[in-house]
Amino acid sequence: MALKDFVEIEVSKLMKAPWNYKRDDDEEEIEKRKQALLNNFKENGQLENLIVRKMDGGKYEVVNGNHRLDVVNQLKFDSVICYDLGKVSEARARFIAAQTNETKFPRDEVKFSQLLNYITKEIPLDDVLKNMPMSKEEMDDILKLQDFSFDKYQEENEEAKKEQNSEKKLLSFTLTHEVADMVYQQLLRFMGKLNCTKEKALEYIMLEIGNIPDSQLFHPEDVTIEE
Repeated sequence: MALKDFVEIEVSKLMKAPWNYKRDDDEEEIEKRKQALLNNFKENGQLENLIVRKMDGGKYEVVNGNHRLDVVNQLKFDSVICYDLGKVSEARARFIAAQTNETKFPRDEVKFSQLLNYITKEIPLDDVLKNMPMSKEEMDDILKLQDFSFDKYQEENEEAKKEQNSEKKLLSFTLTHEVADMVYQQLLRFMGKLNCTKEKALEYIMLEIGNIPDSQLFHPEDVTIEE
C-alpha cells in the first residue's frame, strides 16, 4: 500500500461489481441503511475511500463501496477518493472484498449505549437518528442499556433458577407411577417407537423434570408398562 494508490477518480468511470455478495432481500432494512448513509454524506461529505480495480476502457470496478457509489451518484458527486488496486484478477478482487468486509469487529452493546448517551448530550437525538440505520424505538432500547448491570443480571438469573427448581420439586410430588406410565404411553403413541428401553425413557423423563432427588420420584423399574 502506498499513498500514490489513493487517487481521485471521476464517478462516471466507476461501476458496481456484479458479484457483490451483500444481502438485498430485506428491502426495508436496506432502504433504512441507504438513507442513513445518504444523510452521512450530506452532513460530512466522503469520509471513507472506495476500493477499486482497473478495468479495460478506462473504467474502474468498485471492490468495496458499492452502496457508497449509489449515494455519490444520487448526490451527483463529480469525483471520489478511491484506493486503486490496479489490474488485479476478479478472484483477487473478490478476496479483498471478503477480507475488508469480514474483518469488522462486533460492538459491545453496553459500551455502544454509553457512547450514544454521551453523543446525545450534545447532538439532538433526531440528528443522530437521521445518520443511524435504526428506528427511534430501537435507539431508545439501546440508550437504556447503559444502566445494565451484569452482576445484577446474574443475581436475578440465579434467583429465577432457584424458583424454577422449587417449582420442579413441587411437581415431583404429583408424579405418581400411573402418571409416569401415561407419559411413557403417550411418548410411544407420538413417536411410534423409542430407540431405548422403557427404563431409559423414564429415566430421561426424570432428568427433564429437573434432576429431582430419587427419593422424591418413582423408580423406573417399579413402573409397569402394558405391552
